[in-house]
Amino acid sequence: MTRRPLTAVGIAAALVLLLPNICDSAMAPKSESHFPVPSYESPQWWVNRGRADLLAAKAAASNLQRGRAKNLVFFLGDGLSLTSTMAGRVYKGQLQNRSGEEAQLSYETFPQIALAKTYDCDFQTSDSGATATAIGSGVKTNDGNIGVNQDVIRGNCTTYDPSKNLYSFMHYAQLAGKSVGLVTTTRITHATPAAMYAHSPSRSWESDANLPAGTDKTKCPDIATQLVSNAADWNVIFGGGRTNFLPTAESTIDYSNKNSSVSGKRQDGVNLINRWRNLQSSKMRRFAFAESKSQFDAIDPANTDYVLGLFATSHLRYQLDNEMDPTYQEPSLSEMVDKAIRILSRNPNGFALFVEAGRIDHAHHDNYGKRALHDVLELDRAVTRAMGLTNRADTLMLVTGDHSHVFTVGGWGLRGNPILGRVVNSDEDRYNSKGEAVAYDGMPYTVLNYADGPSAAIGTPRKNLTDANTTAVNFQFPALYNYDYESHGAEDVPVYAAGPSAYLLHSTHEQSYIGHVVMYALCVGPEASVYCADEEAPTTIGPYMTGQPLPRSASGLTASSVLLALAYGFRIWVES
Repeated sequence: MTRRPLTAVGIAAALVLLLPNICDSAMAPKSESHFPVPSYESPQWWVNRGRADLLAAKAAASNLQRGRAKNLVFFLGDGLSLTSTMAGRVYKGQLQNRSGEEAQLSYETFPQIALAKTYDCDFQTSDSGATATAIGSGVKTNDGNIGVNQDVIRGNCTTYDPSKNLYSFMHYAQLAGKSVGLVTTTRITHATPAAMYAHSPSRSWESDANLPAGTDKTKCPDIATQLVSNAADWNVIFGGGRTNFLPTAESTIDYSNKNSSVSGKRQDGVNLINRWRNLQSSKMRRFAFAESKSQFDAIDPANTDYVLGLFATSHLRYQLDNEMDPTYQEPSLSEMVDKAIRILSRNPNGFALFVEAGRIDHAHHDNYGKRALHDVLELDRAVTRAMGLTNRADTLMLVTGDHSHVFTVGGWGLRGNPILGRVVNSDEDRYNSKGEAVAYDGMPYTVLNYADGPSAAIGTPRKNLTDANTTAVNFQFPALYNYDYESHGAEDVPVYAAGPSAYLLHSTHEQSYIGHVVMYALCVGPEASVYCADEEAPTTIGPYMTGQPLPRSASGLTASSVLLALAYGFRIWVES
């Protein structure tokens, strides 16, 4: 790698960033803030904050964490776009009685960030099956495919054979002797988790009841069957979807719905939960199965080597609904992550844990903005929990989304405008009797909106939200045009990274590149003979940054700080 000298563009960029008008915008409305600006936010405070960030960037750039990772914790927020992160950050701050914009989510403290391009082989706007396959295997595929390459036609078993399988870094980590865990708030057979262990022409083939008539079940087994056959040696499996593992002749309890009885879905008469139990018994293992919160709580990480937890008949509940139900609680994402790491970390060879915060996506699909943000905040808590249970020196931790959503934050809201509310400020001085901003149609509008989804009116003017309770759990935020199921967004998604090899995520990448970074860091996978030949000495590194508030000193910006910005903030690095 060679260093090129600072360019004129870099100098100009540095000088622009050091100008004092950080908060000004020629197009922004000139109104008094909706929320009192914190007293410490003086002009000099912003200078000090910039200087502190710059010093931190210098330290990070000169101390890139090289070497390989013993452990992996991979968080995938399904549908976690930049907008979802920003709105979640603001909501977190507002729940703490702050304006919100200045808040920070746990993973926003990670030293590396990149962007991932989410298109797949045949779609501009991808689905979770193709994106999870790309992330896990390092190879892009067709929309709706699970763990197979682009030569397989979606829904067509005749185009599939095992030579077209794509294997995830989780598969390779297990082969390398690491303990492996999979945690999700969706059905464990849903698209994202399935891509870690299954190979199927269709993400919809979750149980044999979903297979089209005439499908060769030996050639194309359903995804639940594949979990038991392909992941029986995985140490931790937590999620939902219990009915996909039970035959129609058997029933199970839906604990979240007044302990009602629900029949299984399998048509082959096989109880896959019993099959999993029998496999563990045959290998003389210490194992546990759990389907309720009390059973989950009873699992002792010190004395359990293998565990299957199916905590819902379908998806686990939204975090907000789980918090509000006084009668029954499902394990939360952060609780499942905590227990998983405590079990997995007992392996001296290390572990790999894949975690999906899957219901962010589902809430967006139904235009449930509040539910989506509460699931973002639960992801934030889960990452915090993982940071406290691992060592950054030997653990690669990543947080990313698989795709975006057509979800926006806007409307010229003043600082502190409630993120779940209507816009208060009007840059054109148009207000209703409540003092809320109104559009040209005389009706108010919300901060959060969707381009499409079920909340949109059909053939009539948009809904009048003057008296709507936009903070209600079931409030559906406005959409432009009606669609049964709000669509995904096609823009790039962020990738946040910390730990060994995290520095390799540094630019705009193909989403499939993420899988290569993980396999390089763990020294596993089909390219291991190449990747592992490039041995890197480990870098001494401190603990995870915890997002401590920056000093509020009034000391001035020094010439050395300016030079530091020029020297480190805008130097161009290229690979020779």
